[in-house]
Amino acid sequence: MYGLDANIAQPPFSAIISILLVMACDYIGLYVIRKYLKTDVTVLKWMRWQAPTIGVALLSIIIYPMALIGVAHRSELRLIAMLMIAVSFVHIFKYFKSNFQLLIEYIYERKFNFIVKDSFSAVIVALVTGYALLALAPATSADTLDYHLGVPIEILNTGFIHATPEWFHSRLSGNGEALNALGLSVGAEQFGSLLQFIGLLSIVGLILRTEGQNNKDVFTEELDLVPFLVVLILSTPVIIFLIGSSKFQLLPISMTSLAFSLAIYPSRRNLSSGEAIKGFSLICILVMVASQAKLNYLLSGGVVGLITLILMFRMKLIWQSIVVGLFAALVILLPVMIVKSELYGSGYLEALLSPLAGNSPGLDLFENAIRGGRDTYIIFPFSLIIPSGIGTITTIIGIGVIFVIFLKPNHDKWLILAVMASIVVFVVTVVLGPKSSRSYLEPYFWILIVISLQNKNEMYAKYKKYLKPFVLMQSIAVIAMVWFGVATMFPGAISASWRDDVMSRTANGYGLMKWVDDTLPQDAILLNGHRSMALVPREAVSLDWLNYVELGNNDASFYLERIKEQKITHLLIFGKTINQIKESNVFSDCLGDKVNGPYRGIVATRNPFNSRPTVNAWLVTFNSDIFPACFYSKFK
Repeated sequence: MYGLDANIAQPPFSAIISILLVMACDYIGLYVIRKYLKTDVTVLKWMRWQAPTIGVALLSIIIYPMALIGVAHRSELRLIAMLMIAVSFVHIFKYFKSNFQLLIEYIYERKFNFIVKDSFSAVIVALVTGYALLALAPATSADTLDYHLGVPIEILNTGFIHATPEWFHSRLSGNGEALNALGLSVGAEQFGSLLQFIGLLSIVGLILRTEGQNNKDVFTEELDLVPFLVVLILSTPVIIFLIGSSKFQLLPISMTSLAFSLAIYPSRRNLSSGEAIKGFSLICILVMVASQAKLNYLLSGGVVGLITLILMFRMKLIWQSIVVGLFAALVILLPVMIVKSELYGSGYLEALLSPLAGNSPGLDLFENAIRGGRDTYIIFPFSLIIPSGIGTITTIIGIGVIFVIFLKPNHDKWLILAVMASIVVFVVTVVLGPKSSRSYLEPYFWILIVISLQNKNEMYAKYKKYLKPFVLMQSIAVIAMVWFGVATMFPGAISASWRDDVMSRTANGYGLMKWVDDTLPQDAILLNGHRSMALVPREAVSLDWLNYVELGNNDASFYLERIKEQKITHLLIFGKTINQIKESNVFSDCLGDKVNGPYRGIVATRNPFNSRPTVNAWLVTFNSDIFPACFYSKFK
């Protein structure tokens, strides 16, 4: 089964199944919090928000190794997903059984009016509701339709992740793609985007209520500072981009942020030895699982792990913490190191630390392109606050960056350590990472957590009347964008016809791949030059590598042999006329006489302010019998 449409349930069942899978994750996490950590979530209410994140982290420990060793076929993942759906129904039943009377009282006494009691609470409700609906919309972002859902479809069909080395973007896959495959095994298109949403809720929960010295949840002394910080998080423009995608960033950030909070929160500072070991084991799981989503989180997770290890040494739990840490690394990190090193011919350490292990031709240029990636031409760090135009407004962090001035940890060593950790992550990312704003969300959120834990904030009290209008203006702008997205995209979660309309307007390549499906025979194998691999309705081989290999200067035989093995029947190419294509395309001597096209379409985007250029696509038969000799003849 190839192509996204063939792997999802019909609306609205796709969204319903996605919600049920998330609820199962919540049940798993809540069980761990209550039974393992022995934490009463009615006392430490911020922990209740963390249940789904913890559940997903534990689930990932099972699913990702399955994909690494090749036993994550559709049937195996579907069995796990069905068990999760059953668990979710149990969770729903237990919830209503224990809270039914309370819900009736609230409805009868009309106690829900407290939810919107001031401007900040109104903004919070509007944004959280909007993000939830946006997360339920069909998957349309470019990265999502490339490898974030393309690789999961490959996993379902082969059982393996990292099985297509010529598809460079697929090499960036991690446990997030394995989780997406779990969702797609039962047709849950929105599972990945909903996990992004629960990651956001987890981060909000870390700030919404902070702790007092009696280990109970209370607001800070400035009662309006906490909702102010929550609004800063929710009104971050780049979150609009992240919520509506299956691109795992908010979820791993929620894991490292939870680990960060477990290390510095007041209620975690005077634990017994047993409680400390349990907390440390959870921190190890969270940071290591986050590091397997994307390499960025190996840095932040490592910093949090180091801080926690120092605190464990301070409690004289040296050997216990070393044993727990090594065991977690053995279960979570070692399988990835072994599989990647074998697949790409690299050392174990390189497989762990490099986003692109191995020395295949073109990887260096690809890595440089990733590290040099940026969303705007505004000079860094002003690019974190100011967009280069209306089309890039959802790529910035926004006005919240300047609120670092509220930092005043005083003599609290725990908070000072937390600030230092945030600075380290920020600086190293500046030096080694891309300049895109989303790469700096982690230290930004951590700083806001530290601010929420400060006992007093005189600067906020002094300047809040000047700052609130700017925050509210940003919030109103973000609310408008979020709800515009809801109005134009959420209907796709309700019916098949509306989904088709949404995908045609906003998903690049959707109309093109419908034409490909109508044109190609069922047994065709496509050599694909289009980025949206998840939409390709036939077995396909990506030409991703061709963008980064300097033909004539590099040996491309590895990729050519991969193409030869697949017995390609057709090539999807782009150009104004077929004659121009045949003259300039590197595969021109390998093309047959049968040509279909052109398909004239537009480059669809989710952002209505971005340009929508037209494109001509052609399907040409491919002579795999004479390949790769026909390819080399072009360079003689």
